[in-house]
Amino acid sequence: MFNKPVNRWWTVFAGALGNAVGTGVVATYVLGVFVKDISADFGWERSYTTAGISCLFIVSGLGSLVLGSLMTRWSIRAITILFVSLFSLSIMAVGVMPKSLLLYCLLFSSIGFFGAAATAMPYAIAISRQFDANRGIALALMVSGAGFGALLLPSFANWLMSTYGWRVGYAGVGAIVGVVALAGLVFCFRTPPLERPHAVEGALSLKDIFTTSRTFWLIALAILGISISLVGLITNFVPILTDRGISPAKAASIVGLMGGASWISRLAVGLLLDRIHAKYVAAGIFLLAALGIVTTAFSGHGVGIYLAAVFLGLGIGAEADLITFTVSRYFPPEALSRALGSVWIFFAWGNGLGVFVASLSYDLTGNYDMAFLIFAGLALLSCVFILRLGAYDFPVHAVGEAPHGGTAQPAEAAAR
Repeated sequence: MFNKPVNRWWTVFAGALGNAVGTGVVATYVLGVFVKDISADFGWERSYTTAGISCLFIVSGLGSLVLGSLMTRWSIRAITILFVSLFSLSIMAVGVMPKSLLLYCLLFSSIGFFGAAATAMPYAIAISRQFDANRGIALALMVSGAGFGALLLPSFANWLMSTYGWRVGYAGVGAIVGVVALAGLVFCFRTPPLERPHAVEGALSLKDIFTTSRTFWLIALAILGISISLVGLITNFVPILTDRGISPAKAASIVGLMGGASWISRLAVGLLLDRIHAKYVAAGIFLLAALGIVTTAFSGHGVGIYLAAVFLGLGIGAEADLITFTVSRYFPPEALSRALGSVWIFFAWGNGLGVFVASLSYDLTGNYDMAFLIFAGLALLSCVFILRLGAYDFPVHAVGEAPHGGTAQPAEAAAR
């Protein structure tokens, strides 16, 4: 029953469910809601409390590398189910932990490692095997689930915390993650076989990817810079707003607006990626992110902060689309798991560095001005890196032509 073939669009739907409650939404939009309450309860400085989130992102990078290698040789679905289950349980465990910074960081490291599978990565690999000409929109619909999650989960987490406390908040978020993501993986997610299974043995090794690919480093450095900028700011967005006198409930609603903008961005970027070279789409998104950072820096609590939330949402909404689509057009399908896992390290580590830079800026100066300056500069630098990419190595194949050699079905008739 659970292995019965289904239409390929159900895999897209499973990815939308998984991303709605995935690592990106939980770590970027939800955990920031609990930061001030945990700091007050444990008597920690804010940088101590956000250190857990930094550990989450840093270890997530290592988890992505391990996951990419495992998925090259084993069942993507089975490994993802295992990792997501442990991701959910790790979140719930934070709600029952005693006051211990070491245990706190270890639990968040566990969330990060197993949360490597609670991302777009496993779904993107499956979708890239099933879609070619419409790959951009399929990936966009898949990651659009994160927009819904970002729109709803912060308010849900804030309600749990306000009503029952931050401990019940963590338990509730962990439970939602497990139920929603695992339902999609069990009932809807399927992975087609590779068109060239014999090519796996000859796929690019991690050493090849890291030492010989100029394209890899251009993508990785661009993603590193933009992830430092966006996630570093957005994870601290609720504390930034409440420091300006905005109520927690209103702050959560502004973050929800950001999530709505990210959902629109995901769909729009998916359509554009099927029509315009990814480097130009990415450069436009990175510029919007820089505009959001600058607007946040110079806005108080009027209409400007709402515009900032929209710009930031448009920026962060497209990251997963851009990573997965771009990597799939420059690396062969048999090496896609390793290549995506390798790029995801920089995405995850950038997230962790961004959280650290923002919190350090606050602890040293009492505000986030230094972080704003760094984040805006890195967003612009990411534009420079991404615009240096060349033509696709694996563009959309013509109807009747195999995507990577051999005989194939028409582009959108394959992998039903």
